[in-house]
Amino acid sequence: MVPVVNGLEEKYQDKVEFRHIDANSLTGKSAYQAYSLRGHPGFVLLSPDGTILWTGIGEQPAEILEEQIRLVLNEQPEQIVSDYDGLIANLKSTGTSVETGESVSQPFFTPQGQIIKLNGEDVQVFEYVSEEEAFQEVMRVSADGSSVGTTMITWIDSPHFYQSGKIIVLYVGNTPELVEFLTEVLGPQFAGG
Repeated sequence: MVPVVNGLEEKYQDKVEFRHIDANSLTGKSAYQAYSLRGHPGFVLLSPDGTILWTGIGEQPAEILEEQIRLVLNEQPEQIVSDYDGLIANLKSTGTSVETGESVSQPFFTPQGQIIKLNGEDVQVFEYVSEEEAFQEVMRVSADGSSVGTTMITWIDSPHFYQSGKIIVLYVGNTPELVEFLTEVLGPQFAGG
């Protein structure tokens, strides 16, 4: 058993089938090629019909793997915020300094985003028409945030991706207090450092 999935197999045994494949075996090499995995260990979540729902490379915290499983099973935890206005209201209610910045676009996200400054740091917020549309884009982001779909990204600092309801929030930085605060408001990050 791979230590990183300890507990997840037992918790989701009735809903998810876990398979461990030795990367050095013939089957493992074929799997790594079939799913375009470029690191070890590799994780792949597949739908019952074999469609790739998510891939992850390298040691993954159990929380990130569980979040992906929950997303696939549509077992999202109770949402704290579900849209841009709700996020702003929630942030202001905590007494956090919130300023609205300029618009922002990322080539890998469909909607135009909005920069908000939290205690002077830029955080990008992308609001989608529906939660399902946001979820489809979440599924394109690699676990470490280094790629979205076919777009490879070189970040100036660690990316932190969050999704809650119809919004995807991106913070590029390493302020532990801000990462912790965003996690409290939005739930665990689904990708990034």
